[in-house]
Amino acid sequence: MLPPFFIILAGANPFAAYYNFIIVPLSSKFSALEVLVKATPLIFTGIAVTFASPLVITISARKVSCTPVQSPAAWVGATFTKLPAIAAVPLMLVLGFAARDVVALLPAFLKVKLKVDEVVTTY
Repeated sequence: MLPPFFIILAGANPFAAYYNFIIVPLSSKFSALEVLVKATPLIFTGIAVTFASPLVITISARKVSCTPVQSPAAWVGATFTKLPAIAAVPLMLVLGFAARDVVALLPAFLKVKLKVDEVVTTY
């Protein structure tokens, strides 16, 4: 009975507040789908945290390794146009992996030092 107390204290009708909070968003197909759209990232984050280690590390690794790996590789390809592929591809890989590791340092630091879950810090 604590939440209605705060609603009454704010000068509002608790029944109207609950109606607007629960019934109105689910009253039409469009608004119900909008609730689902907004809730989906939270649902998947909760599922990922629930399944703990293997799933969390996989999701975080995929999220962290996407853009930082692609950017240096694209830079090497655009800058060193005369470099043969036998030299360009390893250079792309090394720079991409280095960039990924630099980006992963912050979530790793937060997990080790502050015990913060990496799913929350990488999204």
